[in-house]
Amino acid sequence: MRNLFLVIFCLLIITSCNKRNDQIDPEPATSITETAPVKEVETVQEEITNDIDSQETINQKITAKEFIQRWSIPDTESELKIKDDGTYSYGHPMGDGPFAFGKWLIMDDKIELFYPETLYLDESNDNYKKHDLEVLFKDKESIFLEYDGKYEDFNTTGCLRTDDLIITTFYGKESPANKVYLRNGIKVKKLPKYSFLISSDNMKLREKPSLTSTVMTFKHGWEYRNFPYDLIPDSKNVVWLKEDTNLLLKGYAVETICSTEEETEIDGISAPWYCILDAGGEEDFTHEFWIWGGYAKLYQGNSYRFEASNEDKSAFIKACIDQGIIKLE
Repeated sequence: MRNLFLVIFCLLIITSCNKRNDQIDPEPATSITETAPVKEVETVQEEITNDIDSQETINQKITAKEFIQRWSIPDTESELKIKDDGTYSYGHPMGDGPFAFGKWLIMDDKIELFYPETLYLDESNDNYKKHDLEVLFKDKESIFLEYDGKYEDFNTTGCLRTDDLIITTFYGKESPANKVYLRNGIKVKKLPKYSFLISSDNMKLREKPSLTSTVMTFKHGWEYRNFPYDLIPDSKNVVWLKEDTNLLLKGYAVETICSTEEETEIDGISAPWYCILDAGGEEDFTHEFWIWGGYAKLYQGNSYRFEASNEDKSAFIKACIDQGIIKLE
């Protein structure tokens, strides 16, 4: 009887434990690696793809902006004008104007100019056009051009390159001053914009920076520009006797764009040569000359009109009289 009681008691305990276990929630299974929901992964991947596409679009716009300019093709009379509508024109910037028209495409940071679709070319007499076309499109094939933003020459920064050509722009970013460049085969230091030179003596105008270079005769436009009429007494009239001269006259302010890197010694004075620019009249093209700078002083202006001192103006008037350019009556 006692044994039967013990058996019944044990069965009751076991039954009670089983019921209690049924009421307890099972613990969540854990794993060494956890993965994000599939939908969240797809959303992140889509955002990354969109970002990449947006960046490529931005990069392509930046790249295209560098190409869309007017470019000067070396050893030709023509310019290349790349337009933002996916087309280009090629030909003389004035005169006959463009004679070749085509399309372009940017690929891998390079621009491909397809051979012109339209050509206005007379095979019998348009020799310069045929030459210019062959320079840019050899063997009548498309050309790939790469932009080089690190390129600098005397005039500009940035160029288009091929294996054979360096193509600079008409209206690109100006290269920095106070640096040495190779200009027309001569090492020169580029001077800041609006640099002017006034000589304390009459200096010969040379074709190149050398004492053995040709002396240049220049038909000047003093009568129409830059002559200091304000210093002429009211009782006197200026009579112009001649305009030709081969001198930079004493006291005359003239624009200069660069000086030679090397100096030349004359009369015990070492000085560079200066490249000066002047025009024969208001509508005349600018002429370029070289003068030795041993008797000249450099000035920095703030525009293309430089106001010399009254002392220099008076010296200029006297030089004009002494050289038989004017007389006062």
